[in-house]
Amino acid sequence: MGLTGCTLPRVADPNSSTQSPLEREALRWNPLAIAALVVAVCGAPGGIAALIMGAMALRRSKRQQQRGNVLAVVGMLLGLVSITLSAGVVAIWINDRSTVVTDLRPGDCLPEMPGILSMAEFEVVSCTELHAMQVYAVARVPDGSEEVVASRAEVECVFGRENLTSQARDNSQLTFMYLRSEFAENGQVAIYCLAGLGRWHKTAESIVR
Repeated sequence: MGLTGCTLPRVADPNSSTQSPLEREALRWNPLAIAALVVAVCGAPGGIAALIMGAMALRRSKRQQQRGNVLAVVGMLLGLVSITLSAGVVAIWINDRSTVVTDLRPGDCLPEMPGILSMAEFEVVSCTELHAMQVYAVARVPDGSEEVVASRAEVECVFGRENLTSQARDNSQLTFMYLRSEFAENGQVAIYCLAGLGRWHKTAESIVR
């Protein structure tokens, strides 16, 4: 029984005389440098990959005398731009979700129960997302001492309970918050009446009619 022979794949040699000029030219280009340039425009993940491949391409080009240094550097620069732009988009998105307290309207939902009665800025989410509290009434009362403002806020929020669904009026935990005196506009303090199921309970439904 004879043995059949096998042929090993030929390894391309850029200096081989059997290669055509076009093949030899292609072998002189660093594939990592080309890849870095291509993936650099693919957002933050592509930008990170471009930085890694660009750095590897520069080292390999120096060691193997391949072309592509310029492509590698351009790919790394574009990668940095992609990462910066992606970070900017994320920052804008986060900022859009943070609403200044004076912009609150009845029906707005808060992801967490406020830890204090008076705030200047906090996050507002869609009421179809899990949230802890919902604004059910907004009122303005004359500025005064903390005790006077708190007393008027309680009265306003009691009347505002009519905005809640019947089930929410019976089962929700009610509280309020207001802007401190230094934020008062024209001598008026904004009162925000809040309803929720408690600090450790969240819902994805609106409890305001």
